[in-house]
Amino acid sequence: MVAVSVVVPSRKEQFLSQTVQDLLDKARGEIEIIVLLEGYWPPGDEINNDPRVRYLHFTTPRGMRGAINAGAAVARGKYLMKCDAHCMFDEGYDVKLAADLEPNWIAVPRRYSLDAEQWEPKSKKAIDYMYLCAPTDPNDYGGPSLHGRTWRDKQNDASLKEVLIDDLMSAQGSCWFMHRDYFNWLEILDDVNYGHFCFEFQEIGLKCWLSGGRVIRNKKTWYAHLHKGRKYGRGWPLGKSTLRKGAAYSNRWMAGKLWHKQTRDIRAFVHDFEPVPTWDDKSIRFVFHRRRGGSGEIRGSQMAKYFLARINPPEGWVYDFDVHIWVKQQPAKDYQPNSWLDILDEPRRIPWLREHPDVGVIASSDTSLDFLRSKLGNDRRIVFIPQHHCNYDNYTNPDRGIFNVGVIGGQGALQLDIEELKRRLIKIGVNLIWRKQYTKRKDVCAFYAGIDAQVVFRKQDRPLKNPLKLINAMSFGIPTIARSEVAYREVDGYYTPARNIDEIVSAILDLRRGYDKKALVDRAAMYHITEISKLYEELL
Repeated sequence: MVAVSVVVPSRKEQFLSQTVQDLLDKARGEIEIIVLLEGYWPPGDEINNDPRVRYLHFTTPRGMRGAINAGAAVARGKYLMKCDAHCMFDEGYDVKLAADLEPNWIAVPRRYSLDAEQWEPKSKKAIDYMYLCAPTDPNDYGGPSLHGRTWRDKQNDASLKEVLIDDLMSAQGSCWFMHRDYFNWLEILDDVNYGHFCFEFQEIGLKCWLSGGRVIRNKKTWYAHLHKGRKYGRGWPLGKSTLRKGAAYSNRWMAGKLWHKQTRDIRAFVHDFEPVPTWDDKSIRFVFHRRRGGSGEIRGSQMAKYFLARINPPEGWVYDFDVHIWVKQQPAKDYQPNSWLDILDEPRRIPWLREHPDVGVIASSDTSLDFLRSKLGNDRRIVFIPQHHCNYDNYTNPDRGIFNVGVIGGQGALQLDIEELKRRLIKIGVNLIWRKQYTKRKDVCAFYAGIDAQVVFRKQDRPLKNPLKLINAMSFGIPTIARSEVAYREVDGYYTPARNIDEIVSAILDLRRGYDKKALVDRAAMYHITEISKLYEELL
């Protein structure tokens, strides 16, 4: 009976025959080797006639993932092993890997670098530990994504040298070993969403870890893998589009539940291994709860994206290390410790807050801070975190005069005789642009990039409001004319107050004679998302 089925995908591989022979020579149990020939036939003298070797040939290449799946579909062994077609192995690799393997584990032997010409490991130093990086590096090939990288600190940790079976956060993908039934249960490899080649172990490892399994490094055995580089060339093509597709889908693990058998979040997995290079507390611990609407987009989705934090996690996916931010909504009845209500302009939440003194409160303006302290008491946990502006790239509008005056928001953004205002503006050569529909940050940025001044005229004085519209305009170097509101106190001196249409028109004419654009931009800098994020960090 076959114990181990070894699947070897191959596309124009120079060292295929050596790899196959090495697998045969070093095995100590019953094995079969299934070689997947992608779009080519090797020379006749490189075909191994050992009855334990089978060749599957595909005239039309289906890609590495498709080839591995085809091999797994005809495998007969209790265990399934995959290796690249340029690897050398330890004596008894098969029985050593099987001896320390639970049904829902994936084992990876120690990895050395292979000198293929001499057919021996290049050095005595093995790669034992790798981590999965946060998708934050714009210099990653293919864009910011989850990549396996050598974990230097663990590699150099003397206390780990004698730990022969240890947890493995990530691996290269050139060799792995598991029960064949577990391979099928994990529903790998997905070549539709990831593409034909890349991010192999990101899928395998995360599906295992996030469904209750375990990935181990088995240091009792080893393999040596050839890094082919330019000298030996690549078998499967790996263009930028292929990388981008794999990276984009791999990054979807960050969004929560990607796979239907997944039982926990990627942040819990990272937390198990912390501290992990490139990951920080903000990404792991923050949880944003949002509903539809502008506030949910700005204070929920945009902040969560900036931090790489969780947002609206599935029910039950909460952990004791979480810090929860409830954006303009009442926390769930079973809310977790360390919860904060970002109240924004929602006074109806104040009675609930009085009944739940353990929940912290976030105020979005300095007047809101004073108002909430008066209603909830000075001993309440209340912090001031302003809203960040939309202009992440610090774009400044060119000097082109005042010809387009903009209004953004619903009907309440301009509470005066609109037709009269339009007529008066036309007389001085000014066009009124009103943007009522917008959903994304880019929509708001496009609006501000196309106007020369902004008008805001709301008749209510609400201390829970904030001056975000004014700050957005300031960040582009755009002046605002507005009816004074108590909530604008923190930007006094950075907008022109007006009480009626006459004063609005007069203010526009004054602005045409000049204004201090730099002062507006400099004042708005404190509301950039990089600065506002620092205030959130104090909640950790």
